[in-house]
Amino acid sequence: MLSVIVTLIYLACLGLLFCFMGRKLFYPLLNIGCFFGGIAIGFSLFDTTLGAVISGVVLGIIFALLTKFLYKTSLALSGAVLGFLISFMVVNHYVTIEEPLNYIICISVGLVFAILFVVKSDLFIIISTSCTGASLLGTIGVFLFQNYNNLSNYVYADGFIATATHLNEYLMGSFSKDNSIVISIVTVIVFIMGFIAQNSKEKK
Repeated sequence: MLSVIVTLIYLACLGLLFCFMGRKLFYPLLNIGCFFGGIAIGFSLFDTTLGAVISGVVLGIIFALLTKFLYKTSLALSGAVLGFLISFMVVNHYVTIEEPLNYIICISVGLVFAILFVVKSDLFIIISTSCTGASLLGTIGVFLFQNYNNLSNYVYADGFIATATHLNEYLMGSFSKDNSIVISIVTVIVFIMGFIAQNSKEKK
């Protein structure tokens, strides 16, 4: 059951950082996200730990270089990625839209976010990070409320990686769809808290 607890703690910490400190830690968090995203891609492509780690490191380095040397480009890229992810979550978890229309919508939202990030970078970084973190925290909070005494049911015999992967897919997939209304309510409440907290820090 340790693998389930570690996965939930990791996701919760990521949610807290995004929601309440997203503006301050924006680029480091995106680099971390790219690293773990690269690991996930690596496992799907190579099915080896070495390939996963190498792909994660490569993506992390590339994004770090972009954020350091190409500020406007990195802002646009960051906005596009976050816009796509947020809209993808909404389109796939809360409403039913068939392919390829769902991807067209997500790409369009990503492009809009890319433009807004360049024009109004601070405001939209705060909004997007608060929303991303609130969504994670809302999902995990509802999951723990419903399954606090049944966490062992989500342990896979294949080990830590399998448990973490399947739990993450379940949380962001069928669980979010089945509990979309409750999660949305919690997410909105946490988002408001995160936005106020980040905005007040930005004004100081």
